[in-house]
Amino acid sequence: WFFAGNTHIPSGESIYPGVHTNGHINRLIYPGAYPEGSAIRFEELKLWSDEENMTENASSQ
Repeated sequence: WFFAGNTHIPSGESIYPGVHTNGHINRLIYPGAYPEGSAIRFEELKLWSDEENMTENASSQ
């Protein structure tokens, strides 16, 4: 992993989150590697609201 983390999205409306990754295969160094592209698999994705997060934090203290 290069980055893993969290963010706060202020919104009163419904949101439709998704996972996004990007990468770059240097074709000068690896000219024939994965000519049709590649895929990244996520084993786990967690989403929670501020309310749920505050409840979890309060119970762990």
